[in-house]
Amino acid sequence: KAVIVERGRFRPVTRVNMAMLESAQTQLAEDSGIPPAETVTLFEMTMRTLMSDGRIDLRDFLSRAEVVAATGHTVLISDYFEYYRLAAYIARYTQRDIALVMGAPALPELFNEAYYQKLPGGTLEAFGRLFKNDARVYVYPMRDRTTGAIVTALDYRPEGQLASLYQFLLGRGAIVPLRNYREDVLGIVSQEVIELIQHGDPSWEDMVPVQVAGAIRRRGLFGYRPDR
Repeated sequence: KAVIVERGRFRPVTRVNMAMLESAQTQLAEDSGIPPAETVTLFEMTMRTLMSDGRIDLRDFLSRAEVVAATGHTVLISDYFEYYRLAAYIARYTQRDIALVMGAPALPELFNEAYYQKLPGGTLEAFGRLFKNDARVYVYPMRDRTTGAIVTALDYRPEGQLASLYQFLLGRGAIVPLRNYREDVLGIVSQEVIELIQHGDPSWEDMVPVQVAGAIRRRGLFGYRPDR
């Protein structure tokens, strides 16, 4: 099957996380003719995102794993912080399309050259490895919190010589702005959901899938207390 991977902290899984996967499935069907039934969808967490103050917070990690499981999707725990390593790992197990899904705010991290200094070919080698097996990166838009404008992959402008590389990757379809997105969920931010849960504000339930809300209430996850 084809593989769609969404990386994140998932603290907790929100409606925008679910919308990103659905949008990627629709886009993959349009781009490659692969229906959702022939795709495997994964929520991926790298070990670096599991750390709190330099250590693994096991209770927090288990809470995130549980809410991901509540959605019915598979969770992948990896030690592949660099995207090209994640793509290479997945390519070992499928000969079909690989799509990595990220939100527009993650693009600066993807183009952070500091992550690729250990490679002999630096940034160019990293992107060569990432897109080696015709993998592609799907980018879900975000809403600017100041202006309210919707920001897509087409609005991102890397600095210096990376700007030309970015335009090249856009042009060849290696990086793809997701066209099918839901404006009503773009304002959801995981950290704000956590704060609402911990302050006893019930509005958080509208920001997460029903299954996730149920798991959080039943298990008292992320600081939820029914007496609040």
